[in-house]
Amino acid sequence: MKLIDILVQELPKHGGWPDGAVECCRFVDEANIDFYDESGNWPIDCGEKYGEIALKAVRKHTIPLECEKVTLEQYESALAASQPQWNGEGLPPVGCECEALFDSGSSQWCRAKIIGHDDGRVVGRWIEGPKAYEILDYSSPHGAFRPIRSASEQNREEAITRLQVESQSEHWQAPISASQAINIYDAIAAGKIPHIQLK
Repeated sequence: MKLIDILVQELPKHGGWPDGAVECCRFVDEANIDFYDESGNWPIDCGEKYGEIALKAVRKHTIPLECEKVTLEQYESALAASQPQWNGEGLPPVGCECEALFDSGSSQWCRAKIIGHDDGRVVGRWIEGPKAYEILDYSSPHGAFRPIRSASEQNREEAITRLQVESQSEHWQAPISASQAINIYDAIAAGKIPHIQLK
């Protein structure tokens, strides 16, 4: 098995790719893998944390001092390709980019990348929003994550929210509910209301 395949299969179980590392190397006939930062150093003994992975990677070399190298970009690309697209059911898988509920009061969703699960908790890193690049840690994750919406889905949600906000002005007899706003939008989108079209 190649190093890239073993890393994709095993590294998420060990906390994912270590922060600051840009490359992982191993000599194919040794039970050891090493991570390196941009300067070619790494302050931690990788054998302690990643020894289990390294044991699975050992194979007989065919060339003296044969080694394999995997960059962070190669790992992230292979990890993303190895995972099925998350459909919103259950917890988002490790490596998945999705939307996470940032503020339940304002229903603000921001993009996040899932980096681990721990006893029902979901740990990730914010990709955007007020806490971009900071860690997120949800102990009650159900309902707090959803797949990334397409541009048309985002436009639909924005229009529905705007309908609800506008219905609270003095020009309306009474505010409309979310389900009423959805029904109005869907009727317009389906062409059921003449002389109104969506862009």
